[in-house]
Amino acid sequence: MDSIGPSAKVHIDVLFGEENGEPLETVDSSKITMLGKFLTGLSTVSEMIISAATLNEYELLSETEQVDLSSVPQCFQSSLEFVRLKTHGGVLRGTSSKMKLAKYFLEHAAALRKLTLSSSFCNIIDEIKSIPRSSTGCEVVMKD
Repeated sequence: MDSIGPSAKVHIDVLFGEENGEPLETVDSSKITMLGKFLTGLSTVSEMIISAATLNEYELLSETEQVDLSSVPQCFQSSLEFVRLKTHGGVLRGTSSKMKLAKYFLEHAAALRKLTLSSSFCNIIDEIKSIPRSSTGCEVVMKD
């Protein structure tokens, strides 16, 4: 991918630990690398949805296997306006990777207008809302 048009919308739905619906014996690191390269190739994305399946897979990765968020592109600062983190299942803890992603978007997306979180974030929503934001007009909402 070289570039995508202005105001593009991206829906990320990647499963790291399976292929063609079959579980892999080990996590496919090439998929993690691919996701990192995909994210760094974005330049003008205005809306991003990360699927529940991808967030669950990301949660299962060790710290060293996870995408290095420090290399995520400039678009987060200049054009990303809407992010939705979809989850299903149990209530999240404040130390989860999902919490770290929510925090990352709030701290780095200067154009962010709305961060939409699934109801599984309910027990940490106050903690998330207290995170200093790069975008002063950003709204944090919960939605199923």
